[in-house]
Amino acid sequence: MLSAERNSVLASGQTEPGSVGICTYFDQGYLTRAVALYRSLSRFHANLHWFMFCMDEESVRVIQALQLPGVTVVSRPQLEAADPELAAAAASRSVVEYYFTCTAAVMLSALQSDSTVSTLFYVDADLCFFAPLDSLLQDMQQASVYITEHRFPQHLQDLLIYGRFNVGIIGVRRSAQAVQCLSVWRRQCIEWCFDRLEGDRFGDQKYLDAWPAAYSELQVCQHPGVNAAPWNKDNSQYQLVDGQVLINGQPLVCFHFQGLRLFPGGLVLPQAIDYGTLLSPELQNLVYRPYLRRLQAAESECHTSATSRRYSVSPRLLTIYRSRGNGRYWVRLGSRFPGLNSWNALLLVAIVAVRRMLGK
Repeated sequence: MLSAERNSVLASGQTEPGSVGICTYFDQGYLTRAVALYRSLSRFHANLHWFMFCMDEESVRVIQALQLPGVTVVSRPQLEAADPELAAAAASRSVVEYYFTCTAAVMLSALQSDSTVSTLFYVDADLCFFAPLDSLLQDMQQASVYITEHRFPQHLQDLLIYGRFNVGIIGVRRSAQAVQCLSVWRRQCIEWCFDRLEGDRFGDQKYLDAWPAAYSELQVCQHPGVNAAPWNKDNSQYQLVDGQVLINGQPLVCFHFQGLRLFPGGLVLPQAIDYGTLLSPELQNLVYRPYLRRLQAAESECHTSATSRRYSVSPRLLTIYRSRGNGRYWVRLGSRFPGLNSWNALLLVAIVAVRRMLGK
């Protein structure tokens, strides 16, 4: 377990200077999500070292203009200049496939660029933190590598073919085994990383299935509040106790808003993939609504501080669902996010009609 001194430091919201790093990558499409991620964790820990890998010029410009404390901005040209093999892989891949290819490379780059970072977490830009890192670090213990399972409910076990583990958050401590793990993963992703299932490979994700047997210093996350997500919501009970969001009785540390789509006019599709059931009222009110407010704040911050351009629509909690198996759509209008008008309704009808035509 972590030392009492480390636990005390984290509980106070002050990490050891330079010891914990966070790295993420994004382009302007996820710019506001990255800023929301940063703000969500910085309110608990002021001294984290952030490595933001900005994959287009606009993201570099906006993040630099925001002057976020503790952030090191790395541009795509800088990343690729240090890793020509990574750069060469882009020619054979779609944008999203190339981004998947970059995950191990950005982690290695962050470790190599700052020797004071002893513990590093890669975090997808569409995560948001609801609690400090204390319980996550306690769960990680002294492991060199830390990964999270999807934790699929029984009715989604067929999705295990895409990987037992999710890349949304990965932790490493500076050690020989961690560097070996990341180096092997980088090589695998450069050789093959595509958005399709092919044998025992899928993107950068399915490679992780082999890690528990390959690395003796690996810890699989046991905390339900780390990388909670739409795909494991049916295994989870959310409640608010003394101002803290709990999941299955433990603090919700971070939630992965994978698949959240924002449409013009304030329409919100909370999950692009059908995971079978509706979001519960508790999940909507305790998790999704606060995140949408963070996205609104991040949009305003990017808009007013750096540019006249808006990077996403102002979200209002209007959700569209389809129950698994029967094709029914469910619509809920969020009264706390008013603004539905005839154009919104027309767009909603069009979205539902197109999805039905496509059989989605």
